[in-house]
Amino acid sequence: MELNISKIIEDKENLILERREISFLVDAEKCPSISEIVDLVSENFKVNKDLTIIKKIKGKFGRDNFLISTFLYKDAEQKEKFEGLKKKAAI
Repeated sequence: MELNISKIIEDKENLILERREISFLVDAEKCPSISEIVDLVSENFKVNKDLTIIKKIKGKFGRDNFLISTFLYKDAEQKEKFEGLKKKAAI
């Protein structure tokens, strides 16, 4: 499946959390998978796939556009610090 970034809506550098927050529109025939989006982001923004978090894939019925929200971390330590949090199991 061919994915194209049609428009970058927001590209913000979050200095406090040491990450880059990007929202963009993707043109595709069907809803892209997370792995396809990670590949697209790593190619277009020149980042490591392991440091990429896909937060949201939003599409509307009958449309070929999908809104993607991603976080691109600078290092694995910061990623684990903010994304590695798990809920405690109920006893």
